[in-house]
Amino acid sequence: MFAPALPRHASHTRARALQLITAYICKPLIVTACTSLQEPLMIPLEWESPSMTSHHPHNMLAVNRSQFNPVPTYRALKRKRADEDQEIATMMKLRASQDVDLACMAEGARALKTRRFDTGTIDIVVGSARPRTFLVPQVLLHHASPVFCNMLKGSWKEAKTGRIELPDDEPDTPENGLHLNINELQGLEWRTLAELYIFGEKYQDDPFCNAVVSAMADLSDRRACVQDIMPNSPSDATEEDFIDHMGERLERALKRGDLQDRWAKHPYQKVVELIYGGTPQSSPVRKLMVAIHIKEPAMPAWMKDESDGRNAEFTKDLLGALFEERRMASVEQLKRYAGKHAMFARREEFFKK
Repeated sequence: MFAPALPRHASHTRARALQLITAYICKPLIVTACTSLQEPLMIPLEWESPSMTSHHPHNMLAVNRSQFNPVPTYRALKRKRADEDQEIATMMKLRASQDVDLACMAEGARALKTRRFDTGTIDIVVGSARPRTFLVPQVLLHHASPVFCNMLKGSWKEAKTGRIELPDDEPDTPENGLHLNINELQGLEWRTLAELYIFGEKYQDDPFCNAVVSAMADLSDRRACVQDIMPNSPSDATEEDFIDHMGERLERALKRGDLQDRWAKHPYQKVVELIYGGTPQSSPVRKLMVAIHIKEPAMPAWMKDESDGRNAEFTKDLLGALFEERRMASVEQLKRYAGKHAMFARREEFFKK
């Protein structure tokens, strides 16, 4: 009538069997499910059951099934990860739309630049009495001078007609400025270099002005060979002594033009007057004129002759610089001015910033 009683160790055998089933079957199944979802492995060591006092499998069977919740605690983390993925996707879409806008803007800028620079050449009419016309690529004018660049934009007359008139300039100056290579500036005289600098200053072509300053500094240093050969000769007689020393080869150069213009070590009076009359007070080429005259102990002949007159601004700048050099004089400063190519090495001090 009654089932035979089980041995006392039977309950322990069932508990042990349930423990083995949980350890070797249930947990591997949960690990496999998490791996298939591509989620980080966060298997809880505890089951969610508020009334459980022990986690032994034997005691878990005694808990009311209505209070047992087998859902792992990683569900909330999965929801948070999904929200983060959604936010990242939204940001990627926004970035893609911005990239499209930037690409459209860049394409529009390239098209505008192409339309602006593909208009061919510009006629530059220089002079008033006997004007001359130069054909210059528009790209060159855009890159050379902001003044010309603004003339050829918008509703200005020059932009519509493709013609720029420069009635106040001499025809030779723009021709040299537009067609000469920078290396060819090294062979020009003082007056030509001064006119080129004033032309570049007027139309704000700073790189060209710096190239002219380099040519002026080189001209001052290369003319030093005269006093290197005849160091005891007075400054105003150096050129003639140099020609006597070199013979007829340089005598022919005297017949081609003004000797003082072509072979003077210092800028002569007309050049100083030209530079001070065609540049603003803050122009760095004025400092170059002063520095060239300061570095030599001998005074040029034109400064000794009071009948020719002197530029008042140049005289003021020269005196101020002389007093400053005397105050700051030292062995290091004297070494700074020594050497054949001292002025060319300092040329960047007189560049336009």
